[in-house]
Amino acid sequence: MTARSFIIDGIDRVVGISFFTILLMGLVSTLKASGLLEQLVGFAAGRSKTIMHAEAWIATSVGAAVLLTTHSIVAILTVGEFTRRTGERVGIHRNRRANLLSLVVCVFPFLLPYFIPVILMANTTASGKEYGIPAVDPLQVGLHNFIAWTLLVMVLLAVLTGFGRKSDRTSSAASGSH
Repeated sequence: MTARSFIIDGIDRVVGISFFTILLMGLVSTLKASGLLEQLVGFAAGRSKTIMHAEAWIATSVGAAVLLTTHSIVAILTVGEFTRRTGERVGIHRNRRANLLSLVVCVFPFLLPYFIPVILMANTTASGKEYGIPAVDPLQVGLHNFIAWTLLVMVLLAVLTGFGRKSDRTSSAASGSH
């Protein structure tokens, strides 16, 4: 006789995803060692003439990373150095850079049906059938996640309008430190 429950079934389902995450970290190291990130920083540096352009590059690069890796933390680790250097070069405050990364990585994994959180939700509801929980498919999970849709609108507004933007230069001047 083995123990069975909704929670134990869920734990069994995430073991594979845990190994997947470990393997993705190898991908990040490979990208850094290949020099691809250095080329990306140089490419974006030549095209980021304003803070808005730099923020758009940051949001786009982390968005592409999360779409390719399907993992939020791996995406942030992949573009973290790029974000720091690009943001420092044009004077984007470090909190703003962190918020942009967080906003973008909290959008796609909860909308698209091939991401881990959406798949986990669908799998969890599938394993709850015997407990009376209706099954929900991954596409339904993403389409009905109003928080992720709202975050998508917020990141677009933040980058395009500059809402909440303070640069490192204006912050340090206001505090009296140079």
